[in-house]
Amino acid sequence: MMRSRFIRQHLKKELTLFDAVVYGMGIIIGAGIYALIGKGAGLAGNALWLSFVIGGFVALFSGFSYAELSSAFSKDAAEYNFTKHATRNRMFSFVIGWLTIFAGIAAMATVSTGFAGYFHSLTGLPEIPVAVGLLFFCMVVNLLGLKFSTRLVVLTSIVQVIGLMFVISLGMTYIGKFGMADIFDFSKGIEGIVAASSLMFFAYIGFEGIANMSEEIRNSKKVVPKALIISIIGATVIYILIAIVSVSMADYGALAVSEAPLALAVSTASVKLGYAMPTGFLLSIIALFATASTVLIGSIMTSRILYGMREDHSFPESLGYIHPKNNVPYMSVLVTSIFAIVLAAVGNIMLLANLTNFAIFAAFFSVNFSLIILRTDASFKPKFRAPLSIGNISISAVVGAISCAILLSKSGNTAITYGSLIMLAGIIYFMSQNENP
Repeated sequence: MMRSRFIRQHLKKELTLFDAVVYGMGIIIGAGIYALIGKGAGLAGNALWLSFVIGGFVALFSGFSYAELSSAFSKDAAEYNFTKHATRNRMFSFVIGWLTIFAGIAAMATVSTGFAGYFHSLTGLPEIPVAVGLLFFCMVVNLLGLKFSTRLVVLTSIVQVIGLMFVISLGMTYIGKFGMADIFDFSKGIEGIVAASSLMFFAYIGFEGIANMSEEIRNSKKVVPKALIISIIGATVIYILIAIVSVSMADYGALAVSEAPLALAVSTASVKLGYAMPTGFLLSIIALFATASTVLIGSIMTSRILYGMREDHSFPESLGYIHPKNNVPYMSVLVTSIFAIVLAAVGNIMLLANLTNFAIFAAFFSVNFSLIILRTDASFKPKFRAPLSIGNISISAVVGAISCAILLSKSGNTAITYGSLIMLAGIIYFMSQNENP
């Protein structure tokens, strides 16, 4: 969530539309597609591509709300501050910030579990210790003061995209020879497709970073909406192609139970095509790089969200301690990493992803809701407005809020139950720290 804030400190010039799109694609296309596409295929079957279409629209509508709000309120812990300005209710805004932090922690646990799945497929080592080991490693690197710049983000995204382009290229070759799966097979029903949309929305997490860096973008009023549209549509096209070729190269049932679904797809296709090179092994290596990088970025950014809320006196003063040498909020890093390690011990990637999405959908709903409220405030003067409006009513925010609510309801009963308990814990914590909420 806070990637843009961290990178913003290192920007040395204003960004063009091209820069914003490259950055946007880099933070959208991450480890989620590598780790979760198999589970998504199990839910939607051959119609998995349609789940990405739905997810893309939800991301786009919510992205417009982020774009407008961030042009008016550019501050750390964006979701927390948006809702605070809109509702003027500290408890409500705190709970949203609390959920945002939890989403970051759960995302770290989810992706580390995905890393462990690919690692297990290569080495046979047990998954939970590997996931925990990766989280501990990323915590140590974070504490040492590793600083990401936009160049490193672009480099990371290039490696990830190369892997996906390889999958698409091999898949197209396979389809040209053996044919394509029936992508209009809706045997899993609309329920399965929507459930897959809810799960695979994890692959879109990060798009809000484009909106949060509007201060560094030239002519942001015009460029930010364009960058959002291009980046989200670009990512959606890539995801749709990946979905189509994956279920064509390997049966969706096999993908659903695989620890390394994309590696399974390309290795299966390579055997049928008669290729001698170890394509599955190569893709697993790329997937390890992609997932490890995402966990490291998540460790850095989630700790900054916690630090940002501490500055508003929402958490103990100790969470704001900065290391004098490395300039790292080390207590925030330790706390977020420890909780991520605890969650990773669950070992259920689907539950972890749904927990992440529950918190994300709640946060995105609040952002859309905040824009709807602030549009009625005469003092609210953003630098640009989200498109699709009727008077002061933002149609994109209304559709975004409704869509997030629907997908949240499809997160699964277990995730909804645990997510609700996390919200309740946030309320109890806030009330214990504030006599007058």
